[in-house]
Amino acid sequence: MFDSRTSTALALCALLVTSGCLGANGGQLTFSSSPTTVEETVLSETGYELTKNRTFHRQQNVTAAGQTVTVNVTNHQRQYDHTIDLGMFGEKRFATFVVLTTPAVDVAGQTLNPVGDWSNRRLVRELIQQYKGVSNVEHVTNRTVRSLGEDRTVNKFEADSSFEGIDMTVFVHVTSFKHGDDYVIAVAIHPKQIESEQDRVDKLLRGLNHNATAA
Repeated sequence: MFDSRTSTALALCALLVTSGCLGANGGQLTFSSSPTTVEETVLSETGYELTKNRTFHRQQNVTAAGQTVTVNVTNHQRQYDHTIDLGMFGEKRFATFVVLTTPAVDVAGQTLNPVGDWSNRRLVRELIQQYKGVSNVEHVTNRTVRSLGEDRTVNKFEADSSFEGIDMTVFVHVTSFKHGDDYVIAVAIHPKQIESEQDRVDKLLRGLNHNATAA
């Protein structure tokens, strides 16, 4: 369900270096995040398994005040899937949890990574634009989940989805926060009819591991 949704991470990565690099002194700037993963014990408890492990490198020349700076950014994506029994449709990997880690990219006191200024609602809008199988997204509710040492706000959305010829209503859970030198973005999608999946999503969030200092 997230081959198209993998564009979630790609779209975010492509946006990381689109802001002006004011205050830089020329040359090259390199920013590398530390990957965020889910504890193995939590994966075992929830039935999720790692299906994608990717590192994205982005390089862009940014010109400001007559100077050109090459900005190199390294981002990490982990995708975990859960097989769900959908009755007449059989068992399919229709529950997905993706966590993207991207560096804050602070230059001369300015945070150039636009993700830091985005609300979870803005994130959903950006993500859904990249995911052709989802439409009619509406906010449902917010909740608080403890993750990486602090309480995090998780926004829950309802949307229409079409995948492999199957139309269904899905829930989309999104949270984004800064941890150390990085931003951690977690997105989960699952069929609305599987109400127990939210408990698994919360366990995954509570089981996140991330080295607070960028590599």
